[in-house]
Amino acid sequence: MAHIGWRTFLMFGIFCLANGCFALFFIPETKRMTLEEIDVLFGTVDAAQRARDVEVALAAEKKEMELEHVEEAEEHHPKA
Repeated sequence: MAHIGWRTFLMFGIFCLANGCFALFFIPETKRMTLEEIDVLFGTVDAAQRARDVEVALAAEKKEMELEHVEEAEEHHPKA
């Protein structure tokens, strides 16, 4: 350990610089992206399939909201 010189520091610095360049140029940015967008970016699922899945989920959520609204209205105004 006593004989570690400037070459070790230089080698470490070169490796850090190379890894930084690799990350900058080859790893895509995912900041402010949804998980669905990241799936499409990395090719886990194609954009058309993702769009269909989102439409189905939104339709199901809308239907659920309508049912809740109807149930809530029936509670406030029960039928005779």
